[in-house]
Amino acid sequence: MTFKKSKCRILHLQKESRGLANPYKWIWAYFPFRFGIHPVAGRMPGQLNVLLAEAGVPYDIVLEMDEINEDFPDTDLVLVIGANDTVNSAAQEDPNSIIAGMPVLEVWKSKQVIVMKRSLGVGYAAVDNPIFYKPNTAMLLGDAKKTCDALQAKARESYQS
Repeated sequence: MTFKKSKCRILHLQKESRGLANPYKWIWAYFPFRFGIHPVAGRMPGQLNVLLAEAGVPYDIVLEMDEINEDFPDTDLVLVIGANDTVNSAAQEDPNSIIAGMPVLEVWKSKQVIVMKRSLGVGYAAVDNPIFYKPNTAMLLGDAKKTCDALQAKARESYQS
């Protein structure tokens, strides 16, 4: 998850759904949020854990890769923000890939995936990501801050009507 500009937007969406920022507390029961973290995501290991803690995300909904991977087949929706190599299915599906065998967040196993990125560009490993083209994936291209703001506004609008 690219956090620099979008962390507060996703946190606000999470807080709103949990009922901490508005009266719609029932939403949390139907749409629980969890944050999955790859062990080497960010500029250094543990960076995203620190950023989530600084943003006030409750520790009980922050899961490490090994904890959350087993839950993806039962997950309705995954939002991927800015990640590429850490969610690349080629690591498991393509034995000839240069990232074959690399541990990844298995987001493509969920029912629906929304990937938010600036472009379809490759990550640090310079490998195309097959999840961008899977039938259960929708690409939401653009600036993370603006995209998260629009998502939050639309979710708020939907739950108020």
